[in-house]
Parts: sequence; C-alpha cells; structure tokens
Amino acid sequence: MEKPHQHGETWRNLINMEKHGETSSTWRNMEKPHQHGETWRNRINMEKHGETASTWRSVEKPHQHGETWRNCINMEKHGETASTWRNMEKPHQHGEAWRNRINMKIQGETASTWRNMEKLHQHGETTSTWRNVINMEKHGETASTWRNMEKPHQHGEAWRNRINMEKHGETASTWRSMEKPHQHGETWRNRINMEKHGETAST
Repeated sequence: MEKPHQHGETWRNLINMEKHGETSSTWRNMEKPHQHGETWRNRINMEKHGETASTWRSVEKPHQHGETWRNCINMEKHGETASTWRNMEKPHQHGEAWRNRINMKIQGETASTWRNMEKLHQHGETTSTWRNVINMEKHGETASTWRNMEKPHQHGEAWRNRINMEKHGETASTWRSMEKPHQHGETWRNRINMEKHGETAST
C-alpha cells in the first residue's frame, strides 16, 4: 500500500486513523486536510461538529475571510451556514465582524436590510452608531423617513431633538416649512415659548 509516511504519518498514526473509521486508501484519495493547514486529527474534530472533509473542501474555506473553520461552527450555532455567510455581503466590508451581524439580528436588523438601507455613515454616522437608528424607530421614526426629511443636525439639532419637537406639536415638515427660528437668533425651543405667549413665527 502507499506508505503512510509519504504523507508525514507513521504507520502507528494510520492505526489511530482507522480507530476513527478512516482507512489509508480513503485518506489518500480525499483531499488532504493539511493542504488547508489542518491535520487529519482536526478533520476528526470537524466531523464531531457535523462537518465532513468533502463538504469542508467543497465550501469556500472560512479562513479565506479571516475565519477558521472553528468560527464557522460558532456561526452555525447562530443559524448561519458557511454558504449563506459567503453569499451575503460580508459585514466586515462595513467595519463589522460577523459576530456584530448576529448582534444586529438581536436588534431586529438583518444583513440584507442593513445593506439595502442607505448607509448611515453616508450622513456622518459610523457603523458603531447604526444602533441609534433602532432607537429612532422606537420613537416611530424609520431610517428612510429620517433620511428623506431635512436632517435636524443641519440646524444644530440631533434626531432626538426632533422627537422632542414633535412632543410640542411640531413636525419636521412644518418646522422646515416655517421660517427657521434660529434665523432670528431663536432656537425651536424659543419658538415654543413664543407661541405660549400668543406669538407665531410668521408674526
């Protein structure tokens, strides 16, 4: 038979292999795990996690994206498969690791919807603050309506202040349509105070 040591193994290791259901012929015929930086022992560990050498060879190797096959196993614990993870746009292309994608799902976001929405960082937001859009939606705001409206921070206000405005009966559309209070040295809060005294911005 083909000598085991031709692949860096002694015959004693071949005996150990056969204890795990491997024969020297099948081991020679399959693509050798160590060609991908794995020894046959690691292949055995892989199979304990439901991976076979054939499927592992056939899938795009996780380490091609900076992940080891062990991390692929962790992914699958979260309902991710190596194939779906490869096919989706990789979260780390936006500065996020796949683990953060899992966190996104806890917040009700999927990678597909997160990619499809206009990226927050295009408006000066970083991926670390994308969770704030989730907070926005708790206040009845969606990322699309927030992008489409005139951005409050263009007038020195954060989106949270817009929420405060609406508590006072102001909407972003009416606030944009009226002459901006700060053009007269007033903030929107002062406009509210004005109206308490019977004054309107127009008068």
